[in-house]
Amino acid sequence: MKKLLAVSIFCILAAGCAHSGIESEMPQSGTAAADTEGNDMNSLTSKHFTFTAEDIAAGKYDVWELIDPLWFNVDTDGLDEYNKDLETFTDGQRKMFALTLYDAEVQNGGHEQFFYNSEGIVWKDALDCMRMIGADECADNFQKTVDLFGGTVPFDRDERNAAMEKLEGEEYYNTLSEADDFYYDNGPYELMNAYVKAHPEEFVLDRDLLYSN
Repeated sequence: MKKLLAVSIFCILAAGCAHSGIESEMPQSGTAAADTEGNDMNSLTSKHFTFTAEDIAAGKYDVWELIDPLWFNVDTDGLDEYNKDLETFTDGQRKMFALTLYDAEVQNGGHEQFFYNSEGIVWKDALDCMRMIGADECADNFQKTVDLFGGTVPFDRDERNAAMEKLEGEEYYNTLSEADDFYYDNGPYELMNAYVKAHPEEFVLDRDLLYSN
């Protein structure tokens, strides 16, 4: 199914709660459109978003608010769709979108859930975003899980799941568990917001996009 639907906003809010210390139950299925079958596309409406560089630099919006619109307009079911949907967004928006997806998945069900679900397609953008914002410890931690796959993770979900099955074992699960624990205690939320404020031009938005309230 095309685009992200209402479950997406729940997950991003839950992820936002996580960085503020508020516990939240999140759906086990993840956030991708492939996991929202049965939702009515007619529930999405057009909404005009206006995020100016001045307001972003002043801290009027946090990263969750600025990236929220992308959740309803970017398909993670396949690499071609993912790349096409992101053509009209900046590199900064693309990478930060990936990191918010990664965060929501890992906070919900760990790295195993992230790789298993369709959101695993954003792994490289999420890793690049960690480096971009200076979250090197988080990037090194995530890299350990990527290295389990030989240094690169399949973008195709079926291929990725098949690779995960072959990796199953004590080393695999221990590495993922250790990576989960590190990330739970060292989420890059402050660095994400600091980067947004320091590079407001990368997150400017002034157009109509699909959205669900």
